[in-house]
Amino acid sequence: MLGVIKLRLVLADNNDKSNYILNMKINFKILLLLVGLLAFQSKVLSQRNDYSGTWKINLQKSKFEADWAKGLTEGEFKIIQIGVKFKWSRYFIIKGRKSKMKLNLIADGKVRRKKMLLFKTRLEWIGDNLKAKIFRNGFSDEVDYKLGDGKNELIIDEVFVGRPQDYHNHYVLDKIR
Repeated sequence: MLGVIKLRLVLADNNDKSNYILNMKINFKILLLLVGLLAFQSKVLSQRNDYSGTWKINLQKSKFEADWAKGLTEGEFKIIQIGVKFKWSRYFIIKGRKSKMKLNLIADGKVRRKKMLLFKTRLEWIGDNLKAKIFRNGFSDEVDYKLGDGKNELIIDEVFVGRPQDYHNHYVLDKIR
């Protein structure tokens, strides 16, 4: 009789352990599945517009208030986007002269000082669009970037406050590469 009770206790003990291990395996698989779904969902939801490419100013669709833009005959922007890092460059041909500018920016909303150029920059995502700000004492240049019709049109809305003139320029660019 004592042997039977011992056997039943051992079986019950082993049964509890196997149920516990089985429940742990199931719980672990469910947890792993939930973590995987959350990671996949955040990856899909965090995808942003890709602004990479070479963009040429469409002078017929663009509207300029700035005096310097009156002699603008050609312009091109080049953007290389890798995650939140942007290499941005542009050139304008104004009255036969080429004007260039290059910046490396990070779209994280932090203000960064550009040591060589004596101003500060900030680039941040606003939904799927980008907002850049270049500023220092005496001037502020806020620029909104968004894709227009399809992925082959880029719209840049620029508001500059400072010397020699406050202006609001509206660029429409066509993707050429």
